[in-house]
Amino acid sequence: MAEFKIEYVQSLGITHDGCEVTVEGESSVELTDEEVKVLVDLICEKGTADVKKLKLKKNHPALYKKLDKAYHDMAYKAEENHWLWEGYHNHYYEYDDDELMDYCKRECGFTFEFKPEDYPEYSSSFYEIPEVYERLVSDIEWRSFSNWLYEYIRRLSDDEFRDFLCNHMNADVEIDEVNYEVCIPQAIIDMAKNPS
Repeated sequence: MAEFKIEYVQSLGITHDGCEVTVEGESSVELTDEEVKVLVDLICEKGTADVKKLKLKKNHPALYKKLDKAYHDMAYKAEENHWLWEGYHNHYYEYDDDELMDYCKRECGFTFEFKPEDYPEYSSSFYEIPEVYERLVSDIEWRSFSNWLYEYIRRLSDDEFRDFLCNHMNADVEIDEVNYEVCIPQAIIDMAKNPS
């Protein structure tokens, strides 16, 4: 058995500004030596790596099904991840701000300490009225947390990002179907072009 890298790029359409929106994904598919040999031999025999022209679905259904599942799952995750980010950036998710911040303090490393000297734009009068002071500190803490949260989730893997948003920000994405094309991994195409 060996793992082969597969990639995905798909256009989702054009924005109102005229920019194309694309999603990209990367994954791998595990193939046996026998399956690799079948693919290499077919490419050499037919002179193409086009899955349809190789009649892979008809003549090697189990192998086609394995490739199809790998490409489908990769495409689904890539598009799901795209829409999760869209929802995050556009504030689609409804969640308890305080609960999320408390969780991130306990489990994710967020810390905040208010120091008046770090905020010279606020006059001392802000600190003299308790209600105003508390509101000011709360607002600054939330801004600090929002900035920290963005940087934190950017560092997560796709799976960790998905789990974090779904488990702690009530994110939910439903995708009925994804567009993708079943292909031969590039490494196998290269093997067929340069047989040893």
